[in-house]
Amino acid sequence: MDAVLKRIIVFIVAVVTTATCCGLLSGCGGARDELLRVYVPGEYMDPDVYEEFAEWYAERTGKNIEVRETTFESNESMLLKIEKSKNDYDLVCPSDYMIERMMDAKLLIPVNKEVVDIESVGENGQPLIKQTYIDITRAFDPELTYTVPFMYGTFGIMYDYTKTKRHIDSWEYMFFEDDKETAKDFGKRMTQKESVREMYVTACIYAARKELSELSKGFTDYNDDYKKRLQEIYEDTSLSTIAAAKRLLERQKKYILKYEVDDGKYGIAGGTLSAAGGLYWSCDVGYVMGEYEDDSGNTLEGNKNLWYSIPKEGGNVYIDGFVIPKYAGNVTAANMFLQYLCLRETAIQNSYYIGAISPVSAAYDELYEEYSKNDEFFEGTAEAVDGWWSWRDMYLDMMFPSEDTLARCGVMKNFKKNNSKINRMFADIVG
Repeated sequence: MDAVLKRIIVFIVAVVTTATCCGLLSGCGGARDELLRVYVPGEYMDPDVYEEFAEWYAERTGKNIEVRETTFESNESMLLKIEKSKNDYDLVCPSDYMIERMMDAKLLIPVNKEVVDIESVGENGQPLIKQTYIDITRAFDPELTYTVPFMYGTFGIMYDYTKTKRHIDSWEYMFFEDDKETAKDFGKRMTQKESVREMYVTACIYAARKELSELSKGFTDYNDDYKKRLQEIYEDTSLSTIAAAKRLLERQKKYILKYEVDDGKYGIAGGTLSAAGGLYWSCDVGYVMGEYEDDSGNTLEGNKNLWYSIPKEGGNVYIDGFVIPKYAGNVTAANMFLQYLCLRETAIQNSYYIGAISPVSAAYDELYEEYSKNDEFFEGTAEAVDGWWSWRDMYLDMMFPSEDTLARCGVMKNFKKNNSKINRMFADIVG
């Protein structure tokens, strides 16, 4: 056979084979415009939402879509998949500071505001996302270009009143610097969240407690000067501040019962851990206050002896939001999924599943109405403390923070300067 003709035949066979394989692969995994890849923290989306979105999408476009979820354990592990591996996820759900970091690294595509505009005003006269959480989102996405807020929450101290015999309102119960009696009563009785950001920021807030007290008139007036200084603390990564935080955290270590990542809430709520309390996220606290499922899949009765407090010195409000990475393969479907997440019914559905509250205005208002009137849930709780109505007020403010509560909450920012030194300090302390 002529050599040239032979090469032509081989080339044709290769092309046909490649096309056939691609067709087979498309048949197995779906063509890319028929696939939406979503990357979220574990258990952070009601699985039914994906199938329901596919039906909603087909009704509006006449096209089929498969939603494929992958989960990540941390914001940092997610970033590696996007930045280093250039993975083609269409949507990811990071926390506020990580969204800012991804913006700085030019890893995000703007949300199509003709499809979903979080400032658009609906029939209820409110913006799509509750204005309070739009304002918080501006702290890390000033022009609201890349972020659609998904869930919010705070961090503070969870404690079991039957063990503390008192209400906790200060980081002193975690650091034991000013009150020897507190150190005596609570040493080795509190857990610490094994998370670099929470550990660092709470130490920085506590280190600045005297200044913050003066600015807020003894923590009675959380004014603009106080709020400005609190946010500056969240963004301070100077070497002197790192050193002050390290000193406090090293001293704290001898008083802490244990460092925990996610199991501490089950131990305290279920009574298998001797701790009286510790630093926890509000969504986790709310989860174990009502009937909940532990890591082993056992359904347990909620612990209504638990209380939650954002310490008077200051705490945190966080936003987890969806963004579209620059390597996304289906931007059109990504924007439509964002629109679907902001529907009242979808937002309520996810709020029930996750145990946090959606900032979608219509969902937020309906959930507040439902939670506040759930007398069956509140009655009979904490009667030995202040009466069930006091526990109710605490619970509602934990799930739906008031403006006064949010006034003493800062927003996490991307640690730019000296980020590696903060990580090294954390590693030195927790081992």
